[in-house]
Amino acid sequence: MPTYITVMGQKGGVGKTTTTINLANYFFHGLGKKTLAVDTDFQKSLSNQRVDETWNEKRKSFDIKTCVTEDSDTLHTMLNFFEQNYEVIIVDTPGKLKTGLSTYLVEISDLVLIPFRPSNKDIKSNLQLVDAISNVFGDDLPVYGFFNMIKAGAKETEQLREFTGYRCLKMLKHMVRDSVAISRQNTYDPVHRDDVQQLFDELNHILSCQAQKIQS
Repeated sequence: MPTYITVMGQKGGVGKTTTTINLANYFFHGLGKKTLAVDTDFQKSLSNQRVDETWNEKRKSFDIKTCVTEDSDTLHTMLNFFEQNYEVIIVDTPGKLKTGLSTYLVEISDLVLIPFRPSNKDIKSNLQLVDAISNVFGDDLPVYGFFNMIKAGAKETEQLREFTGYRCLKMLKHMVRDSVAISRQNTYDPVHRDDVQQLFDELNHILSCQAQKIQS
């Protein structure tokens, strides 16, 4: 069975697709894992970016599959078909997920990752998502948030830290700074930014610890 990671968030523009790209590059280029990114967003931002990068198409990178559906059975069928070929599957989700689909993704995920932008609207929206997940599954879940698009000296980061341990939410120690270079990351290159690398190293350590607990 592959490791499943779902990147979630209640609003668009918080960096879900960029996070998915960076995370897939991290596992494929950095750790040498057979990696699949699944685009479930009706805007198809992830899939369209790969199409736009035809100048890179001869280089090796992670695979991308598109499955835009509101039906969890359809997504389940697709993932079952592909999972035997991959070690890591990362699901990029739209800003608004239907309840059945979000429930299914939480059920199958080894880790749910929520990017938090430092704004009151984004914080409230994502905490509503955390509430919805906890109301269905309880508070003992691998749901992790991280501070994304942080500007130098942003005061909101202290406010965000107050939500560490809110219901099923656990905040990762490392954060990602606001950067044009990060937002322009293509789907073929390794992760170069130290803050992104450190964040994903932390996340990978969590996944490794989870796997050890299951085996023991």
